Amino acid sequence: MLRSIRSTSSIWCSIVALCLTVSVSPRLLAEGTESLGPANLPLSGGSGVVAAGVGLQDSQPGVITIDVPGDVVQVLLHWSGARPDGGHSDETINVNGVEVTGQSISNPVHFFSFSGKNFHYSSYRADITALGVVTSGINSLTIDGLNNIVSGFGENSGAAVTVIYDDGVKVSDVHVHDGMDTAFLGFPGLRQTTDPQTFVFDPASVDRTGVLIITAGSVGSADRTSVIRVVSGGVTTDLHDELSSGDGPLWDTLNLPIEIPAGAGDLTVEIISGDGTGNSGAEAASLTWIGASLAVEFDLGPCVADTDPPVLTCNVTRAWCGIREVTFDATDDCGDVTIEARYVLDCGEEVAESGDLIDARYAYCGCNVWEWCGVQFLGGRTIQLVVTATDEAGNTADCTIDLLKRDDRKKRRRGKKRGRGRRR
Repeated sequence: MLRSIRSTSSIWCSIVALCLTVSVSPRLLAEGTESLGPANLPLSGGSGVVAAGVGLQDSQPGVITIDVPGDVVQVLLHWSGARPDGGHSDETINVNGVEVTGQSISNPVHFFSFSGKNFHYSSYRADITALGVVTSGINSLTIDGLNNIVSGFGENSGAAVTVIYDDGVKVSDVHVHDGMDTAFLGFPGLRQTTDPQTFVFDPASVDRTGVLIITAGSVGSADRTSVIRVVSGGVTTDLHDELSSGDGPLWDTLNLPIEIPAGAGDLTVEIISGDGTGNSGAEAASLTWIGASLAVEFDLGPCVADTDPPVLTCNVTRAWCGIREVTFDATDDCGDVTIEARYVLDCGEEVAESGDLIDARYAYCGCNVWEWCGVQFLGGRTIQLVVTATDEAGNTADCTIDLLKRDDRKKRRRGKKRGRGRRR
């Protein structure tokens, strides 16, 4: 749809004064224990999220390889593990040789007992943007220094980086939930199921594809069954057996494209131990859920990648003494347009708000009305009206009008008359 704004300025000149009236009328601009929760830190906006991880149970160092399809905005590192003595797992980890101390995002959670040891899981998060270890393109991060083994017992589950990036095109609503939630179908109470996580966002008039990041630990192998259940806009999607120590024992980092129906304003995700029927046996996955992130592109319409400027038309009606009227109109095919008009004088610029060019000249140049009246008759002086139209994507168009330019056709006519008079 075409959007338009029309503004009109009138210029009347006489020997005593020159007045310009311009009327510009723009078209009226966390965490959790046995649960996850919204991350308790400032999150930067961006185009999307991407994540990658590495399992650290069998050996260290491990390497995280991640391809970032845009400029890096924010980098979050999560890691998790279990100690057999009931205490917090290791709060420090090394990234490319630099020790990083994390913020605890859960209390130690007792998940199971083995050989008389009570395994308690906990997780950590750190914003490592300032380290500069992740940039646009392919990155490799060396991860080590995680130590939760006590007398041969314990678990160094793994680590993951989640990157918010800006590709210069899309704009997305980004959410991060984290904490520690455990589940095994064969256990009672809170340890049997996970707590569903709901993300709320602005609905759109069209179907969209969001990106759902899942970070989980402790799932041993592909023969352990699980379901990631996603509900949005009344549509339920079950993703079976995605968790299988895909990053190496015992860690999974998933980047899942998720369809979000038109009109949907929320998405709920949960991880189910077993095949979803409730009848699975020992093959049901024993899992720890550390994080879930979601990026949903805003519905910006056709202007999201608009690089075309608006169409600005300026029409000038001239008179013998200068300009009688200026009208201008701006249109853009993908959004509203704002218009700003300003005077450009020898002494500077003045936004055309009051519409009184004489007052503008007096205030900015320090001359009085009588001095100003002579300006139009003095060579070398310039007075211009510059009109700028800006669309929603920030593209601009300008037109410049010389307010002192006389009507050339009428000047030529007067010249011919004077010439005939002299010949007689």
